Amino acid sequence: MVSDEKLFKIAMAYYKSGHTQMEIAQDHGVSHVQIGKYLKLAQERGIVEIRVNAPFVPDDEEKRISLYLKEMFNLQKLVLVPTAANEKLTAKFLSDGVSEYLLKTFPNQSLNIGFGSGKTMDGISQYKVKTVEKRTQWSVYPVTNYPFDSLSTQYNYFNYDNLVQNFAQNWGAKQDRTFMGILKDKRPCDVSTIWKDLDVIVGGIGIPFSRSPEARESMFGHETAEKYALADIQGDFINYFYDDNGNIIEPLAQSPYRIDVQTMKSIPVRIAVASSFQKVFSIIGLLKCGLVNTLVTDLATAKTIEGVIR
Repeated sequence: MVSDEKLFKIAMAYYKSGHTQMEIAQDHGVSHVQIGKYLKLAQERGIVEIRVNAPFVPDDEEKRISLYLKEMFNLQKLVLVPTAANEKLTAKFLSDGVSEYLLKTFPNQSLNIGFGSGKTMDGISQYKVKTVEKRTQWSVYPVTNYPFDSLSTQYNYFNYDNLVQNFAQNWGAKQDRTFMGILKDKRPCDVSTIWKDLDVIVGGIGIPFSRSPEARESMFGHETAEKYALADIQGDFINYFYDDNGNIIEPLAQSPYRIDVQTMKSIPVRIAVASSFQKVFSIIGLLKCGLVNTLVTDLATAKTIEGVIR
């Protein structure tokens, strides 16, 4: 029996990446006729949904939600991706949506991109860019040294070395080894000069950390955990916490190795990525902060956000 995962990969290659059935067949060692059967099976299982729109008739619901949220939060761009049947597929849609937006918006010319950490960023870094579309003139930079060494060791998506290598391998992007060494060794150097030259910043939105005192202390240490214990934290973006009114509470780490708020706000394109009902208030709080001007989320989450703020 063909697995859903295999059907999903084939569907993504055909419908999203634009590969022909013959090209996909060669990758999977089958005939192009078999690929056609796989694509039909993907529709039958609900992995692929095909919608036919009458010409010149926009999707009123998506257009309405997009216009409303952009106006409400002064967004320059709202990128909506489909809501999948499960969180894993929706996460894939998100990372692919950001990747395709970046490729469509920014050509292969000098560009400095800053990025955060987490599962979404890991997915973006692993996006398979076609050889002819490699962004060899892009340079990628972490925007903080992640303070939780145990987490960055335990999870690859918190490890900036791993993320930078993924961007270099899959996107063809340049990596500044001197800059990475400064962050890793915490050498006394003004890395903020690099961040001030960023053209784009991309980061995931984190939900409020656990209310458990033990969990807080294991992540932040006793002193920091005590400071945050009574704060009404809604989420975090690039290691900055904020409340439901969009007030930035306090940086996660008082360190020169973390981009400052004013520098972040000066970056032309600031992209936040998140989905799911549990992140709705985290997304709203961040949008009120004014830290980002571009949001990538799925349609169901966008609908919920609209319902909450109306």
